[in-house]
Parts: sequence; structure tokens; C-alpha cells
Amino acid sequence: MTGGTGIGPRDVTPEAIRGIMRVELPGFGEVMRAESMKITPNSILSRSLAAIVDHSLVIALPGKPSGAVECLGFVQGAIPHGVALAQGDADIVLMLECSSAPRFYRPFSQAKPAVASAGCHSL
Repeated sequence: MTGGTGIGPRDVTPEAIRGIMRVELPGFGEVMRAESMKITPNSILSRSLAAIVDHSLVIALPGKPSGAVECLGFVQGAIPHGVALAQGDADIVLMLECSSAPRFYRPFSQAKPAVASAGCHSL
């Protein structure tokens, strides 16, 4: 989800997530802020975070589209493992699509996809 992670009066996303989460994953917010500081000093005001809600990994990203994409890029390496742990299943697959953000899916069978789309990578 994006937005609501700043310090304005309507920015209540972190509080809402904390109200329903099972566990917070502070490393996500720490990395997003540290890497964003290299781009803009205003990132120190961010309250982006990640948490496990039920069996899902929820990541609260900045509301500005470019900031959301940047922050997702900083943490994308940990997402597949985090999702797998959250769901209690090591067979979660991350497919990187060539022209868009990562898309996650859980295969209905235990088999992993045999091949990724041409020019893309399957992790």
C-alpha cells in the first residue's frame, strides 16, 4: 500500500497496520529510509514499515509514486522469502515481469513454473 506514511494529520497508515499486524519487520523501514536518504533528506520524515498481517506481508510505501517504486526496489530482494515465511510455505514464487513491478503469485500446485517469459527472470 502507498501513502499515509508521512507526518501529516491524515497520515495514519503505520498506526492502522500496527493495529492489525501479527509482527512488525523493522528492517524494511530501516532500509527504505537509509537508502532514500541518499536521494532526498526529507526521507527522514518517512514512517514506512512492513509487517505480517494474517498470512500476508504488508509493506507501507511512500505516497509519491517515484518514492514508492524506489523503496520497493530497495527491499524487493527480501520480499519472496518474507512472503514464504508469512504463509508458512517455501514454494512462493516471485516472477519479475519485464516492463512492470514484481508480481507475486502462489501456484496452486507444488510445481514451480518451468520457464519464465522471454527476456525475464524467474527467482
